Amino acid sequence: MDFLQILAILFLMLGVPSFAIQCDGGDCLPYHRCLYAKKMKKVPYCADGSVCCKRPTIPKHQTLSERACQDYSNDKSFCPPELLIFNGNLTSRHERQYMAVIGKRAKGHSMENPEWICGGTIIHKRFVLTAAHCIRLRNEDPDFFVILGAHNKSNGQIYKVNKEIHHPDYRDVNDNSVNDIALLELNETIVFNEKIKPACLATSPVSDHETLTVCGWGYMDSYSKMQSKELRKADIQVLNILNCSNAISELQICAGGVNDISDVCQGDSGGPLAKWHPKWGGCLGQVIGVVSTGGLCDAQNPTTKYTNVFHFVKWIEDIVWGGTNK
Repeated sequence: MDFLQILAILFLMLGVPSFAIQCDGGDCLPYHRCLYAKKMKKVPYCADGSVCCKRPTIPKHQTLSERACQDYSNDKSFCPPELLIFNGNLTSRHERQYMAVIGKRAKGHSMENPEWICGGTIIHKRFVLTAAHCIRLRNEDPDFFVILGAHNKSNGQIYKVNKEIHHPDYRDVNDNSVNDIALLELNETIVFNEKIKPACLATSPVSDHETLTVCGWGYMDSYSKMQSKELRKADIQVLNILNCSNAISELQICAGGVNDISDVCQGDSGGPLAKWHPKWGGCLGQVIGVVSTGGLCDAQNPTTKYTNVFHFVKWIEDIVWGGTNK
């Protein structure tokens, strides 16, 4: 932190107005909302606690999902007015606005009291990303629903799923789900706001030992079968692919608890393995993996296999942003 940053923070604490300057080609934003502030050696301040934040340049070559991510980053209403606090296992209220809960009911029944079975990620105004095994149910052909904008599952907004699209090469052999990825097309357009917003897709391969975060409302352990009422999170570290039995390089990510006990559990399937976007800042998520299969969720040194989103970006883009979807 340089002298100007320290001085501006002192001004803010003491209630002394800082020097207001014109932001040429940028926006006057709170420091934590500026996507480039931490990378800049000198940050010009324009108001108390706010900096002149330059607008991001658009790369010449972008994929369809990267263009969508650029649009998401430009919507300042997505970013909370105050810095989020990350502490413990419970998430702050609406900290992970991209989270979705997936439920099912017998075909033709009402939307009331579905059985909530999996997690998912909002990636578009009409699509949620999840795992194929969440929707490919043996001897069942139910209606699916999603809850968006929820911290507690009882207070979110319910959308009906219009179409389920699993990867054409999905298969489940010897407890190893391969190409375990799916898209849910909703029957109406999502209205993004401070509680509901999309995450971006992975833009590069994940690195071993990288720390990511997984969230869900699944079981709290393998024995009591008690599900969390509120959204929970855990830090997960990417491991060498050989640490997960039968895992397939490029198609899957192997990851385990940072503190040897953190892990996903039943009911967390389909949810995102994610991080804050390295380019667009700390209030726009980036989904790296999709929860697929694992062992006992409270075992020592737990490991879980995640579908590697980066490998499937082209398949996702062709469905979500191809044709009439923009």
